Amino acid sequence: MSRWTLGPERSEEAVAALVQAFAPNDPLRAYLAPDPGERERLSTMMFRRSVDTGLEEGRVDAWGDPIVGVAIWLPRPAVEEQGRSAPIGASPYDEFGPTVVGGVRTVREVIQRLRVIGRPDRHIYLDEIGVVPGHQRRGIASALLEAGHAWADDLGLPCALEATADATIAFYRSRGYAVIASERVPGSNFAITTMRREVARGG
Repeated sequence: MSRWTLGPERSEEAVAALVQAFAPNDPLRAYLAPDPGERERLSTMMFRRSVDTGLEEGRVDAWGDPIVGVAIWLPRPAVEEQGRSAPIGASPYDEFGPTVVGGVRTVREVIQRLRVIGRPDRHIYLDEIGVVPGHQRRGIASALLEAGHAWADDLGLPCALEATADATIAFYRSRGYAVIASERVPGSNFAITTMRREVARGG
């Protein structure tokens, strides 16, 4: 089995694969949760929310059986089409304490500023893509990207994403993405970069 569309019955397996894929060197989650034990718990929660959102609102592609690669794609409206924000209530991250809650808020503020610059129109957003160590550099991420790109092209929509490492920025550039804007996360040693790929025309 190669690429297939994930169903809810295997969502936890996809979550576990993403946790493994990002565990070695993920600057975002290291910033949010410096303690490794807390970081794994936070990563599991965040990826579970991403997978659930992908299943409900977009598309989740998986690679392999057992799963070793996952990509989550979300259709997103134009900025002016977004509804008013829901009233602020308890954060789902409250159980991790004020450091994590504050870090999540800071990152979201940066991403929202970048979103207005780099993806203000309707688009397909690559929320997550990851390949389990030991299966990387075998073309799995490229195959998952190509499937999402074909879907977006059929819909007539550009693709967009955020990246946090030079290596991933170079990878996406080689697959048709352009850097639009970048902003360093306050209090961190990394920046978030918005990239986008325009709709492929004429096949």
